[in-house]
Amino acid sequence: MIEIGQESWRDVARSRAAQAPRRLAYAAIGSIVVGVFVSPLLGLACCAAIALSQFVDHRVWAPVAEGRVSRPDRSWPILLSVMQASFVYGAIPMSLWSVDDDGFRMLAVLWLVGSLLHTTMHHYFNKRVWLFSSAPHLMIFLMLPVTAFAGGDWSVKGLGLGLFGIALYMLHMAMTFRTVRDGAHEQERARLDAMRQRQEAIEATEAKSAFLATMSHEIRTPLNGVIGLAETLCSQDLPADGAKHAETIRSSGVLLLELLNDILDLSKIEAGKFVLEEVAFDLDEIGRKIVNLHTPKAHERGIDLDVLIDDAVARRRRGDRHRLIQILHNLVSNAVKFTDAGRVAVRVATTPDDADRVVFVVEDTGVGMTQEQADKVLQPFVQADSSTTRRFGGTGLGLSIVSGIVDAMGGDVAIRSAPGEGTAVTVTLPLAACADEPIGDAVDDGVAGAGARAIDGAGDAVAQAQAPERRPGETAPAAPVAAFRGLRVLIVDDNTVNRVVAAAMLSSLGAQSIAVESGPAALETLEHETVDVVFMDIAMPGMDGVEAMRAIRRRHGEATPPIFANSAHAMTHEVERYLAEGFDHYVTKPITLANLTVALMRVVDARAANTAAVGAVG
Repeated sequence: MIEIGQESWRDVARSRAAQAPRRLAYAAIGSIVVGVFVSPLLGLACCAAIALSQFVDHRVWAPVAEGRVSRPDRSWPILLSVMQASFVYGAIPMSLWSVDDDGFRMLAVLWLVGSLLHTTMHHYFNKRVWLFSSAPHLMIFLMLPVTAFAGGDWSVKGLGLGLFGIALYMLHMAMTFRTVRDGAHEQERARLDAMRQRQEAIEATEAKSAFLATMSHEIRTPLNGVIGLAETLCSQDLPADGAKHAETIRSSGVLLLELLNDILDLSKIEAGKFVLEEVAFDLDEIGRKIVNLHTPKAHERGIDLDVLIDDAVARRRRGDRHRLIQILHNLVSNAVKFTDAGRVAVRVATTPDDADRVVFVVEDTGVGMTQEQADKVLQPFVQADSSTTRRFGGTGLGLSIVSGIVDAMGGDVAIRSAPGEGTAVTVTLPLAACADEPIGDAVDDGVAGAGARAIDGAGDAVAQAQAPERRPGETAPAAPVAAFRGLRVLIVDDNTVNRVVAAAMLSSLGAQSIAVESGPAALETLEHETVDVVFMDIAMPGMDGVEAMRAIRRRHGEATPPIFANSAHAMTHEVERYLAEGFDHYVTKPITLANLTVALMRVVDARAANTAAVGAVG
């Protein structure tokens, strides 16, 4: 049995406060009846007494009802207030009983029966309050047959039967009280148990997220060496076999990184920490990215890939551009993977009744699946059947991540498929049109059929190179070596492999590098070396990256070079935290030639802007 404690007093207080207007309304009706049929003066007296009694009762209970105290230090004043209110309220049935008429006496009895029922229904939270509120009504109830017997209206037999009936009724009320209270306690136990289970689930999810974040950091560190050095080797003039082996190492590392990213995304979705942004973007530009990313693989499989956007669709939209690209990337990647012949098409339109809801349909002419299988593939780690992994590969995370992202964005996803007839995945997202907001460069128009625009991705490599949301597996852009020639980079990392990888990649881009193993070493190096940018690891023993960044800024002030965080801490909230700490940019490990190029271009552009500003002033 649950111990009645602080919550029971607060529940009773709130219940009495909520029921006060009704009690006053009933009292007013009863006082009018007494005033009309018994005595006007007595009716006014009953009304005034009840109003005063309710005012006193309200003042006594107010601190508990308003939460100023969790429970009274002394319960007797409250219990006496409850008793006096019941006594005063009982004046009405006593007055009605005094009328020498069977109808009025029946009304008096029903009034008391209702009052006792009322006290049971609204005071079952606290046994003592129920007893003290019921006792006056019971005493008045017992007085009624006694007064009738004393006045000669009832016989001894009538008195006995009346008292027996009252006792029987009170027994029923006691049983009702116990049943209601036990039910309330059971409900409270269920509520507390649900809260406990929810808290345990939250803690388990947070623990899993923390574990995955740690594992992400630990896995990304060796992956940095694998992918970084493999990309460096791929950029060199190797024999055919060596180049093939280097590319195999690189692509294998990229696949492992993709799996790691998918697991982290799924973890963030499950933990409710999936952060969305609201920015203006162009649907045509996103279509180009999808074409650029997936056309090589589609052509390799001998199928066509088309992205068609209805002419009636407003191109400029507001929403999370990166997540939309991720959704389409996963859907098109799946469609290409499961299609051996024919085509994959992405169609973009709006819903008939709402131009701010955009519909993306990814259709393929692939293997298809049954509706039962289609219903399952939105669940994590689930594929259409057990042979899917053996035949096509993959982990079954792509569509579950799509489902989670779409749900977080307030959209819907539906799958229509049939074995041997292909699959169509429809995603509907709320993406408001924002025609007046400036966005990136305009996109060349093309024509493909009536009322639609085809997306041609040719010549978009530069845009890809500058896109921070580039997914693993995209072809790295040609590095502008001339732009980076003479650029001096300080690498601060306690891991020897990471320093070797970063130095090798910078060298392949034409930049110079100085590598040190700690924050204090970086401070010492900057005393006698001039650099254009610092790449700072975060998790270093002794002085970590944040402390080192702050120390550099304190020592060099406005002469501090740009400091880029370079870490395997890749969770969204971690990136946001370190940028808020004061880093100029964030480069996630494993480093690739593409994201290293993007980072160095920021330095080059900033240096060019400063040079232009100085020239303008001169």
